[in-house]
Amino acid sequence: MKRGVSAVPKRCCAGCRPATVGLSGVFIPIAEETGLILPLGEWVLKNACQHLVKLLECRNLPSGFALAVNISARQFSDDQFLEKVKEIISSSGIDPRRLKFELTETCLLHDLDTGRATLESLQQMGIQIELDDFGTGYSSLNLLKNLPINTLKIDRSLIHGIETGSQGRTLVRAAIAMAKAMSMTVIAEGVETERQESFLVEEGCDIMQGFRYARPMPLPEFTACLKDNTRFGSGEPRLIVLEAGNFG
Repeated sequence: MKRGVSAVPKRCCAGCRPATVGLSGVFIPIAEETGLILPLGEWVLKNACQHLVKLLECRNLPSGFALAVNISARQFSDDQFLEKVKEIISSSGIDPRRLKFELTETCLLHDLDTGRATLESLQQMGIQIELDDFGTGYSSLNLLKNLPINTLKIDRSLIHGIETGSQGRTLVRAAIAMAKAMSMTVIAEGVETERQESFLVEEGCDIMQGFRYARPMPLPEFTACLKDNTRFGSGEPRLIVLEAGNFG
């Protein structure tokens, strides 16, 4: 097994997350409540697409590279959301297949029919959908079965439970098996130890991200790592997940 981005050849790799705002747990709820999340979310998506254009110029960028952008519940329910996404993609000139939208269960529970239609429209554009923080909310089999979701991201709280006892391992094993049964890709968040990694590989987890592979980093450092290909080790990973946050 190789260390770095290519954690398990031909099966999974790590995700690199640039630094995020330290007070996001306080700031984002306030932005949601005041409505500032709408212009903020639009700004993040525009900047993410601009950075994606630059990233795609890197020679060492894996062929399956995709950039994941977190979408808030307020954004997702906005009547103009789809039109704004189309406009930003068109103006940036990016291939929408290079984008992934990460949504939490909160985004989807308010109005399942409207949510399903929005997700289907996004997928028709080529954007992949990831259910983020799985295991921290109210996910049900019915929700997962009836919504077009490409990827399930298991929350770090469940991943950390791998080392706390058999019950924690059972929960993660069940989550992976359920996602696989529904033909979803599985990403484990917050992987920090060899023991966690070994268990996830054995259970068939597709992608792992966390401090075991890379610490949060700004975009310039990430592109520098791609160019010299030493930070992440040898071998081309199948996928890199780069979340759009604070690219400062």
